Amino acid sequence: MCALVQIRIVRTASLRDAFCTELVKLSPAELSVLDLHESTNLRNFVLSPGTACPKLTTLSLDGCTSLSYVLIQSQSLTTISLKGCGALRKVLLHCPRLNNLTLTACPELETLVIWSDDLQRLSLAGCTGIVELKLHCPNLTDTQIPPLKVIEKHIKPLHPPLAGMLKVSKHQATSQP
Repeated sequence: MCALVQIRIVRTASLRDAFCTELVKLSPAELSVLDLHESTNLRNFVLSPGTACPKLTTLSLDGCTSLSYVLIQSQSLTTISLKGCGALRKVLLHCPRLNNLTLTACPELETLVIWSDDLQRLSLAGCTGIVELKLHCPNLTDTQIPPLKVIEKHIKPLHPPLAGMLKVSKHQATSQP
């Protein structure tokens, strides 16, 4: 029997989220490369738990223009490519061995969280919509990160208004003998 080592399904509109869900459930033990680039109807990609597809080292989702959410937990992935995913909004990566991440030309990306012990370089060129960025990468030394969008939050103070406190203090000071 032949082991499944690579899956390459590219430039297709027929690939949907259900395929990826089934693939993770099956978790082919010898799968090392998964290339789904330009799968234009892929909306969500979830690879979890971290033990799924235990020998997967390379993942390409380049040009998946409808992809909006990526969650990857993997003990084996070293290379992930997410170039030109125009609808991508949220990426959560927990990949201790990840050392090659290409994440460029994703202008709608708002949230990026990465946990990786091995990641040293990160370029987010063309990812101009980032609002939340959390990097848990102790070896990260080279970054190209565009300015983050600042969203002002109107937070109601926990204390009473300062003017009211001053009036009370003045009133107390004049009423004491």
